[in-house]
Amino acid sequence: MRTIRQGLHYLALFKDVNNDSLQPINNFLLHKVLPKFTFDGNKTVGQQTKLDLIEKVFAERIKQLLPIYKEMPEIFSAVAALERVVSDAKANDGVVNFWS
Repeated sequence: MRTIRQGLHYLALFKDVNNDSLQPINNFLLHKVLPKFTFDGNKTVGQQTKLDLIEKVFAERIKQLLPIYKEMPEIFSAVAALERVVSDAKANDGVVNFWS
C-alpha cells in the first residue's frame, strides 16, 4: 500500500509541474516497481514461468501503456530497463534481479 500511495502522490505532484501524462508512469515503474523485481523467474504460474509472463505479458503491456518508449533515452526508459532485466535473467539461470 505504501508504494501505491507514494505513486499516487507522485502523480499528483508531477501534474503541478509538467503536463506529460506518460513520463510519471514511466518514472514510477522505473523507480518504484522494477527495483522490487527479485525472484526466481523459473517458478511456474499455470503453464508458464514467471520470466515468460514478464517478457510476453508485462513487457507488452508496458509498451502499450508507454507508446513513446522508443523515443525515450534508454537510460530513462522503463521498457528498456525491463528488457535488460529479462535479458540478464535469461543469462542468470532465470534469476530475476533488477539490481544485477
